[in-house]
Amino acid sequence: MDLSQFSQYRSQAAFVVTFFILNAVLWTDSSQEVTAVKGQTIQIECFHINSTEGMAITLKRKTKLCYMMYGNHSWWINRCNERVILFWNNKTNTVSFTIKDSLINDSDTYTCTLEKIIPPPATVATQKSINLKVIVQPNISLSKTQQHSGNTLLVCTAQGFCSAEIDQFWFREGQPITNTTSHRNLTNNTDGSFTLTSYLSVSGPESGEVLYNCWVNHSFLKTPVTVNITLFSHKPESPQDITLPLTVTGPIVFVFLSIIVLICLKQSTSLKRALQPSSVNPSEERDIPLPETPEGVDESPLYSKLGEHCPVNCREFE
Repeated sequence: MDLSQFSQYRSQAAFVVTFFILNAVLWTDSSQEVTAVKGQTIQIECFHINSTEGMAITLKRKTKLCYMMYGNHSWWINRCNERVILFWNNKTNTVSFTIKDSLINDSDTYTCTLEKIIPPPATVATQKSINLKVIVQPNISLSKTQQHSGNTLLVCTAQGFCSAEIDQFWFREGQPITNTTSHRNLTNNTDGSFTLTSYLSVSGPESGEVLYNCWVNHSFLKTPVTVNITLFSHKPESPQDITLPLTVTGPIVFVFLSIIVLICLKQSTSLKRALQPSSVNPSEERDIPLPETPEGVDESPLYSKLGEHCPVNCREFE
């Protein structure tokens, strides 16, 4: 090997070493832990870049979620699914992505990759991993139902939480209940969350009222949650309690009914008088004086046939 060939090989080796050194300096990898509450819109920053010309950005989960390519001073490829958006902020020179209406199933590891594609071949410039954890705080409620045995069944429900580790206790008048009258049921929901239902069968208080508490604690709660319910006694009324109202209301009802009967009788009498036809008393007819008949005049000629001008002999009255 002559001197010229040795110099050429040495230059190539120096170029390869320099290329690997530059790639080692250019390549960076980092990770980040992110916790979000279910239902929120999550925005996560991937990395900061000074130049985007000839760059491609990929966001992956188990599969590719987004792909962006920048060339000729514009983004000419930008593909994402419907709930994920990958974007570049030209004011801060940062690349970020958002997830709309986060779900529990969105909990996973996301990878942002920045590649330099011009000039070819494409090389990875930087990469970042984001471990996303979507949490759900339990929604707690307390209700009661009446059993056939006469006891009251208290039902404490904590639903929609993740993870499954949860603490729940019953209290009566501030004192914990440790007997075996309660039992619990933990179920899986379709969205990956859990629901805990706790039952407590109690007898009603003999008198007054009794306060029961359902106490729940979970890792995603800032402080434990306590919900309360009060049970009241339901003693039947004694006969004395029933007789007293009847003694007071009996005379009042009697007077009221008597007034109604009198009103009905009065209206019935007035109606009969209004419907009775008017008649003339025969005795009153006899009291009316009749015209006297002149002496010596027969009463029979007073009546004659219709149409005669002088039915009575007028000369007899001269």
